[in-house]
Amino acid sequence: MKALILFTVVLALTGCVSEEHKPKVYRHEIEFYQPEELKVLYSEPEESEFEKYYRAHPIETDIAEIKLETHRMRKVTADMEKFLKEAEERLKKFQEFAVRKKAEISEREKYRQQIEEMQNELKQIDADLEQKRKKQELKHGY
Repeated sequence: MKALILFTVVLALTGCVSEEHKPKVYRHEIEFYQPEELKVLYSEPEESEFEKYYRAHPIETDIAEIKLETHRMRKVTADMEKFLKEAEERLKKFQEFAVRKKAEISEREKYRQQIEEMQNELKQIDADLEQKRKKQELKHGY
């Protein structure tokens, strides 16, 4: 029995050290998966000092809420005033552009009318010349 155990231990030791079954030694650094940082699509606006103070002191909640709402309304109206100014400027630019385009269109319309009038005058002149030729032919008997 001892011989059998000794024989298996020797076989195991020689088998592990043989060329085919060398122990694996990792010489390169193992790199773990690092997920990419995600882009921030939306972030809530930062609270002002005014809002932080009233969140930390909830004793005067009604007054604090009213003050917060008035502060927010002031911020919104200020933003709206900026937006309205910019919108008015864009509207003025668009109106100027529309006036220029209308002027161009009316000018083209005038040119088209002049061309039509010239064509009608040419037709009238052609008709007059044809009548004069016919009169001359009748007079001279050609």
